[in-house]
Amino acid sequence: MAYNHLAVPLADGATPIGGLASAPDPYGVIWFDPLEEFAGAGPAQPWHLVPHLAFTVADLDAALLGRKLLSGPFHTPQGQRAAFVEENAVPVKLVEMAGAGVAG
Repeated sequence: MAYNHLAVPLADGATPIGGLASAPDPYGVIWFDPLEEFAGAGPAQPWHLVPHLAFTVADLDAALLGRKLLSGPFHTPQGQRAAFVEENAVPVKLVEMAGAGVAG
């Protein structure tokens, strides 16, 4: 498991300094508008509205064993398999990628 990103939702109408970016900054931080990001996904879920950490895993199915599943598995807009789990009351996104992702 390797660090992938920290996703931080914006409050209604807010924009971060420098504006929104579709790719993480050098530290792996992604600012996003939850209303746009999850449009069409049904009612907003609690993990859509709070920051979450994401980690890259080699095998999503194996990584989900024994974890509390919040959502998924699903495919991201980038075509990766992912799921949200709960760890110590914090939403964590696990993303399966070829090559097992970013070192960190």
